[in-house]
Amino acid sequence: MIRESKFVPAKGLKNPHLQSLFPTFARRRLQIKRRRTRLELSDGDFLDLDWLGDGNGPIIVILHGMAGSANSPYVKGLMQVIIKQGWRGILMYYRGCSGQPNRLPQTYHLGQTHDLTALLNYLHLTFPKTFLAIVGYSMGGNILLKWLGENPQQTYLKAAVAVSAPYDLRIASAAIRQGKGRFYQWLLLRDLRRYVNSKYQYPNAPIDPKSVIHIKSFWDLDEKVTAPMNGFQNAVDYYHRSSCGPWIKHITTPTLIIHAKDDPMIPITTIPKNEAFAKAVTLELSEYGGHVGFISGSLRKPNFWLDKRIPEFLTEYLITNNQQQNLSFITE
Repeated sequence: MIRESKFVPAKGLKNPHLQSLFPTFARRRLQIKRRRTRLELSDGDFLDLDWLGDGNGPIIVILHGMAGSANSPYVKGLMQVIIKQGWRGILMYYRGCSGQPNRLPQTYHLGQTHDLTALLNYLHLTFPKTFLAIVGYSMGGNILLKWLGENPQQTYLKAAVAVSAPYDLRIASAAIRQGKGRFYQWLLLRDLRRYVNSKYQYPNAPIDPKSVIHIKSFWDLDEKVTAPMNGFQNAVDYYHRSSCGPWIKHITTPTLIIHAKDDPMIPITTIPKNEAFAKAVTLELSEYGGHVGFISGSLRKPNFWLDKRIPEFLTEYLITNNQQQNLSFITE
């Protein structure tokens, strides 16, 4: 179901680029105390996890965006919310995104749902009676929605929220190579080139780190690095097999998708039609909001609307831990 969002942008912040970039400056000094653990994977690689909160409350898994981290403004905001609500949180770093290169030649990518499966299986075994929700931003939203569609039988996850997710990676990749989208492509590629350069600094590496210096677009990066390092034929194959759009109709978990029509990175043409949404999925679509922005209030007193809407939705489904539930194990 697609419905109109109640979000109203702050006066003076209707511009999608201001909406998208404002949180970076407004939350640059915000610090959240975290503790780091490492989850070893069955293929010999690992995932680093940042934990926050204490007690026995529900656990909220956070999936960051491309080149994101605990320092991303939207992650900081959600971490604040989690602590305020008395919940616990886990930021799952994709392979190699925690500051430590991952062990295997493969990189992280937008369709890498099996790592999320590994984390959820670990949580199921470690906290069998704890209720879980997941919030994914941008790239993390794509991974989350794809995973939900691939696992309609799961019952452990009680609710999910995806913010500013891409739906069709081919269209999104083409759009960000044009117009003002190129600014965001430049920002992200700057970090991704560092990631690739750091990762392949060892003898006989399958990728020459110097080769990424000349990569100027996501298409080139995905064609030369992402696809070959992760078993895809090429960028087209990668986009086709990793896009979350076709999976949304299979979702059975209560899921809220938040998206703005003026998103400067994800064009509205990528959004599936209303009939492509499963009954369990609601897309709240707003005229304004930019990419993972959604700043309301005023310039003097900005309100981070996502910090209100996300917990408002999740609270409907995160019942007390004392209530016994039948939880389905997920097969990797």
